[in-house]
Amino acid sequence: MGIKNLMVLLKKICPSCIHEINTPHLSSKIISCDASITMYQFLFSTLNLTKKNEIVQPQDPSGISSGHIMGLIYRSLFFMENKIKPIWVFDGKPPDEKTDVLVQRMNRIAESEELMNESLDNNDFENAFKYKVQSLRLTDEMKDDAKRVIGYLGLPMIISPGEAEAQCAYLSNLNEVYGALSEDSDCLVFGAKKLIKGLSVSEKSKKKVVQIDLEEVLKGLGLDMKGFIDLCILCGTDYNENIKYIGALTAYKHMKKHGDIETIVKEVIEKQKTSSKRQYIIPKDFDYKKIRELFTNPTVHKMTLKDIEWKKPDANGLEKYLNEEKGFSINRTNNILKRLEAIKY
Repeated sequence: MGIKNLMVLLKKICPSCIHEINTPHLSSKIISCDASITMYQFLFSTLNLTKKNEIVQPQDPSGISSGHIMGLIYRSLFFMENKIKPIWVFDGKPPDEKTDVLVQRMNRIAESEELMNESLDNNDFENAFKYKVQSLRLTDEMKDDAKRVIGYLGLPMIISPGEAEAQCAYLSNLNEVYGALSEDSDCLVFGAKKLIKGLSVSEKSKKKVVQIDLEEVLKGLGLDMKGFIDLCILCGTDYNENIKYIGALTAYKHMKKHGDIETIVKEVIEKQKTSSKRQYIIPKDFDYKKIRELFTNPTVHKMTLKDIEWKKPDANGLEKYLNEEKGFSINRTNNILKRLEAIKY
């Protein structure tokens, strides 16, 4: 989900930190990539409502969705053809502080599935499709499929002990790694030196991506890293609610005035004692120190580029897997293999 309204704030206060770059600019560069977000992108893009009002998505013979592995293959081939070297990063165990968000997410998925079924019963196929999109999720089996595909392609893969965004950020700060590819602004709060986002699901339709430079973010906002993290906590994160009635711009004004959350919280509490007017409301369990620590010292694999290896693709293994286990058509698999064979990587 990321930091609430962070991009809106950056566009308003320091738009110069946001750059539009051509994808060839990433040629010969190593980037850490959030695998889950990429898989979700392709799950969404391969779901279709047909003219016969049928909701369809690619599936393997056992009924498991396969749009996400198609997407990972095509995204990886695009990188390899453009001499971009991806490191695919998968989520591990989320922090306990994220439990409430995950429960809310699962509740929304269950509600969307129920609404989808109701819409289908009423022959309301457009709403059924909308709710189907909202109910999509990645299962453990789907993640395992994705890991196998990446292995056959010979690309490095890391299973983070915690959040993938944190691991991507950590990797992005290793020497020779250019930045982190994710749609989640959390990467910046975890300290990614560059965040790359906006890569289209169709590499032919968009040759430009957005790059956000953390150093320019801090300079433009006039904050150090601790102040930036505090600002994002005030905006609301996956680990905490924001202080009620404090939006992103108001949070920024308070940070510029007071410098840290401690002073802001103290002022809020004092005003609550002396005024009967509606004031900011601090959420229960607003443990900003703990959240700050999660962003400052996240759970990641401490590693160097010596621990990361690009291998020769296993074309035979990939062909057998796609045709025999995932039910890909021979033509689709052959096209993938032709692209893979043509790559001088």
